Amino acid sequence: MVNKIILSGRRKVKWAIQTILAEIISSHPLVSFIQGHRVDIAKKHHTATTSPNTKRSSHRNFAPKPTMLQRVSSSDWKSQPFRKPQITEWIVPLPVFQIEYLLRGYAPQHSGDPWFVYADGPDEHGGARVHFFKSSTGLKVVEMLLHIPNTGHENNTATKPPQITHILWESDKESVPGNSAERAKHTCQEVYTRILACQPSEDEEISSLLQPTSQTFARRSLASLRAALDPSPLPQASQSTISALITSRIVDTTGSIIDRPSTFHCLQSP
Repeated sequence: MVNKIILSGRRKVKWAIQTILAEIISSHPLVSFIQGHRVDIAKKHHTATTSPNTKRSSHRNFAPKPTMLQRVSSSDWKSQPFRKPQITEWIVPLPVFQIEYLLRGYAPQHSGDPWFVYADGPDEHGGARVHFFKSSTGLKVVEMLLHIPNTGHENNTATKPPQITHILWESDKESVPGNSAERAKHTCQEVYTRILACQPSEDEEISSLLQPTSQTFARRSLASLRAALDPSPLPQASQSTISALITSRIVDTTGSIIDRPSTFHCLQSP
């Protein structure tokens, strides 16, 4: 009993001494200066990482993956068609000089690459489709529908930029759990930026990462673009599925009717 009282007393004395020493050390001017300096650094770091201006510059530190030297085709990787596709209108202008990079697609280079991407088109009407698959399962997650205005010939420029017009996305919960129109848009943006080394916006800082000559691409006609890509014809097996989804009057996921017959000439059999 006496030993327990002595041990308890020693602990209390030790705790009291530690408390007094901590107060003496924390009140020292040098310690206060160091702590204040750390707080200033933390504040500056927080401001830098959350400010809108730094959000753009953060992309400068990201090294985009190399684009494909040869165009990726549907046979380059395992893939499965949509099970329950939904269509959503999504108008996004694309930088002209990035179209060839986008249409070349992307084949996984190692086991850690999560995406397989290939494109169909453009056809004579300027229509193209870009397909996104999970490389691990081959499941199709989203498909972008593009319209690329024809410049007519090499010394002319199109009046409108290329753009995404709609996306098809997998709504089957077993195939892609939690997928939605907004998530499909995010997937397009992420893959477009990180995998294809492009950016679906007018952000010149991101676009400069590719360093192509924009004037060359701006003056390129559809014929020369198709020749450069050596595109494969639209797969006939999927024409019936696409035609059923995309007609002259399209009902989107909100129930609204979209009248865009001219946009989808490219997706119909010639």
